[in-house]
Amino acid sequence: MIAGMRVKTALQVPDFLDLKNIRQEDDKSRSFIAKQGSWRFGLTFEGQEFVPVSTVVQKLFVSELKEAGYDAVSAQKPISDAAYNLSGRIVTFEFENETGIVTVTSRRAVMLSLTLTDKQGKPVIDNQLIGDSDRENEGMGVMHSTNMDKLMNRVFKKVVTNVLGQMKAKLASSGGAEIYITLNGMPVDLRSDGSYVLVAKR
Repeated sequence: MIAGMRVKTALQVPDFLDLKNIRQEDDKSRSFIAKQGSWRFGLTFEGQEFVPVSTVVQKLFVSELKEAGYDAVSAQKPISDAAYNLSGRIVTFEFENETGIVTVTSRRAVMLSLTLTDKQGKPVIDNQLIGDSDRENEGMGVMHSTNMDKLMNRVFKKVVTNVLGQMKAKLASSGGAEIYITLNGMPVDLRSDGSYVLVAKR
């Protein structure tokens, strides 16, 4: 946990646009993250079933941005008086089991198209594709709950870490955000892989 962080910029996170295969006649399809035959598997979040993927992505981004020290809040649509808006499109958010002769290989993937704009609507990050994926031999089989956990806490977590690193670099280079991070009184720099490095006091 980082202590003593001061951030001089507010950031709005509007609802993400989901570009996945959504069936208009089935509202639950906004929650689907996997399929097997005729079965479809939806996302459970905070004890609620079939939560739209866009809602989960928005809430988790706001939570992770707050943890990183940003003054982040969710919004249904971009707000003109916000210092920055982080919006995006969900291109891929899924897991799939590839069944072999004897073993099962799980593939998990997340791909987002993100845009970060300032108060005047000028893009700092413009429709940039940021994603990650993994493949893992699961032996004779794997539970869907395990795949879902790894999709959220491994693959999506890497995407968020990548976004935070790029945001820090872009905002610093544009002079748009003045961010001071300290850990137990010592300044640190945030690396793109999510690690923190102690630096000399400035």
